[in-house]
Amino acid sequence: MKKTLLLLCLSLFAGIKAFAWDAKIDGIYYNFSGDEAIVWKAVNHFYTGTYDIPYTIGVEGKTYTVTSIGNQAFLDCAMSSVIIPNSVTSIGDYVFYDCPNLTSVTISNSLTSISRGTFEYCSSLTSVTIPSSVTSIDFLAFAGCTNLSEVWFGGNLKSIGSSCFENCTSLTWILLPDSVETIGIDAFKGCDNLTSVTVNFETPIEITENTFSNRARATLEVPFCCKEAFEAAPYWKQFKNIKEQTTKKNVVINGIRYQLNSETNTAEVINYQDSPYTGSINIPASVQAYNRTFKVTGISSNAFIYNSDITSVSIPEGVTSIGLNAFQDCTGLTSVTIPSSLTTINNYAFFGCSNLETIICYADIPPTVGVDVFKNVDVSKVALYVPDEYIPLYKAHNIWKQFFLDTITGIQTMEEGRSKTEDGSIFNLAGQRLSKMQKGINIKDGKKIMIK
Repeated sequence: MKKTLLLLCLSLFAGIKAFAWDAKIDGIYYNFSGDEAIVWKAVNHFYTGTYDIPYTIGVEGKTYTVTSIGNQAFLDCAMSSVIIPNSVTSIGDYVFYDCPNLTSVTISNSLTSISRGTFEYCSSLTSVTIPSSVTSIDFLAFAGCTNLSEVWFGGNLKSIGSSCFENCTSLTWILLPDSVETIGIDAFKGCDNLTSVTVNFETPIEITENTFSNRARATLEVPFCCKEAFEAAPYWKQFKNIKEQTTKKNVVINGIRYQLNSETNTAEVINYQDSPYTGSINIPASVQAYNRTFKVTGISSNAFIYNSDITSVSIPEGVTSIGLNAFQDCTGLTSVTIPSSLTTINNYAFFGCSNLETIICYADIPPTVGVDVFKNVDVSKVALYVPDEYIPLYKAHNIWKQFFLDTITGIQTMEEGRSKTEDGSIFNLAGQRLSKMQKGINIKDGKKIMIK
């Protein structure tokens, strides 16, 4: 039936210039237009073997650039491989239609479109790479390529035509780039072994019932935080399994770098080498991204390591752990606020924070402290403020007892009194004015001074 239809089409061109040619060079027929050469269909000529179409050809002292391949130029031929040069910017319809021996094709990276039926019924073709220059693939372009098992799409592809890969029964997996905007009717119909479809676009594209006819047996992998959208989209939601390509993604929000987890909707502060942290760091309890709220639950290993210009860090409620070397050698760090949720401070977390002066810790139970967490820090000179009723627990802890312990109440009063000390007056932690420094923590000009 297909041959009958094609013969009918060919008859329309009989007796006209359509199949006449100007030159034959190395077995390939050409027509000329100005300085350009067009690869042309030759009646009663049967291409076989391999073809490396040249960039240019010379005829009678004149050089022509090969820029296109005409309609049906290699239709129904026995060629086994072809290289289309980058000088070719367009190819006609059904150029390699029903070339059953074609196993390999290299497509010009100057093409913007692959025309209708270009490789239809090329049953021996096993792999094809669509260059990034191509923005559209027309209908039936690869239909009936029953041995086609690999298709690599370029990153600028926008349109996949109707029935484009219909009945490509060896196709098992495809990756559609985020540039894709439309997928035609029956595009992957009859691809009975297509069991894995990965898409990089975040918003589900409109498809029809037979766009992916095997979806009930296939897995769909979608971008980060997009699972819910595809689970609600017509026909996409009918895939056997929908999962995200990755459940973790690194983002920068308000100057702080996080790793987001879409499965748990949590965030962890991570290292940001490209942009060192400076000044006061106030980590929020949650961050907004991808139309979701992610709760900040941890500070990863090396998160702030070697950031010597950090002066203070406020860790929010909800964070449960501080990772290895998280603040190592932050030599400018003077103050740290720890939430009640914190349970663990891992090895070397504050190693070398030699100017640390104050830790405000709201944890009822003293956090577990790893190896050398405060090495090269004179903890006896660091004021540790903890909840009043849990002072005994901290005093009994082998690490925390080494700090200069006081109560949270004292630090809150201190904060209130701090604004009153700009005139050189001296206050104690209760906010009472003093005539001179006394043993313990004194507040003068907004600074804490400890007298032993």
